[in-house]
Amino acid sequence: MMATVPNAAARAAIAARPRLLAAIYHNPDYYPPTVNAITQLSAEFRVTLICRDIERPFRCWPASVAIERCGATGPRASITIEANTIEAKMAQGARAKLAEYRGFRAALKRAVARTRPQIIYAWEPHAFVAAIAAGALRAGIPIVYHLHELPAAPRAPLVSLQGWINRSAWRATRLAATVIFPEKNRAARYLARAGDARAALIVPNCPARDFVPALPPWDELIARRWRVRELLYMGTLGAANGNLEAVRALGLLDPTIRLTMMGPADASLRAAIEQLTRSVGVAGRVALPGWLPHGELPARAIGAAAGLSLHKAVNRNLEFAAGATNKIFEYAACGLPVIVPNRASYRELLEAEGWARFADPDDPAAIARAVAELFADRDRYAARCRAARRSFEQRYHYELAFAPVLARVRELAGRAGMSDQAAGRAGA
Repeated sequence: MMATVPNAAARAAIAARPRLLAAIYHNPDYYPPTVNAITQLSAEFRVTLICRDIERPFRCWPASVAIERCGATGPRASITIEANTIEAKMAQGARAKLAEYRGFRAALKRAVARTRPQIIYAWEPHAFVAAIAAGALRAGIPIVYHLHELPAAPRAPLVSLQGWINRSAWRATRLAATVIFPEKNRAARYLARAGDARAALIVPNCPARDFVPALPPWDELIARRWRVRELLYMGTLGAANGNLEAVRALGLLDPTIRLTMMGPADASLRAAIEQLTRSVGVAGRVALPGWLPHGELPARAIGAAAGLSLHKAVNRNLEFAAGATNKIFEYAACGLPVIVPNRASYRELLEAEGWARFADPDDPAAIARAVAELFADRDRYAARCRAARRSFEQRYHYELAFAPVLARVRELAGRAGMSDQAAGRAGA
């Protein structure tokens, strides 16, 4: 979708703002934390966002955000929808992948020359390496480097584009003005690998305040939840996400408890889940409604009784996923208690909050015990619902989490702006 169209006064106000160039080698429409960050930045900066032309755009962006979507041949490459999916892109040959990345890098270089930004905000290694190649550092433009996941460079082939980009980003990390991660253990491991002794800024992937502006009256909501007793999983379904174990746990619980797993799943996993529901005897208590647009999730989630986020530690990113899993905080926004993995990083973040229960995601019996304990006492259950919402309102909404980054970006852009003014005076 197109950005909203401002009037003449608004356009003049936007034009007077400092200039920020953002880059991400994905479609930002599908990444809520990136949307939240851009929205916050766009309130103070004139933002140009360079991104990959992949999947169908669907968001309406703020008026102060100009988006340029780049394909293999530059902006707005003319390709079919079928060829523009993530799956199709991953199946491309090495030459096609390299051509597309070169197009993205060239677009970013043109944007640097055209917009003359005071600062660049780059998400993930592809964009960070492209920003350096575009001459940002040579021009004195600071780069903010925001990562969500740990790159898997040791597993990437030496001659692959991904492997080259990951290693290039690691070597250049110390050149970034600031590094940001959603989870402190991921940050520590990445910076140690990069030989960077600085501390990263930590911004958990929580939703914005307007994700769930308000809830229905508590007494009414608790009564409905206690009666329905629906467990809710939101997100991509997968073998590493505890979905099969949740079905097995349901077979150990009171037959009044139901399970809804809402999100995309490949055909083989969906068939396996459906077969398992029949063998466990819970087929009538499990729903698989598929994917819903992000903006429609709150209305569906508010009526559930508890959230599930049971990622197994099959890799470093999933081992340290507590602050990086936006669904945990989306459950909190809906006032839902949550059942999460019984691992140190989760306990450190959530144990004192009072609205999280912990279970081994590989153990259906442990999951069932956590659920049963959650529903053992109505007053205690209601207190956990209220604690979850209070945590969102007071600690885990994006405006608050992103505030230190926004302050840092202001500082860096201000320095760059003063340098621009000094250069202008010297040339006068």
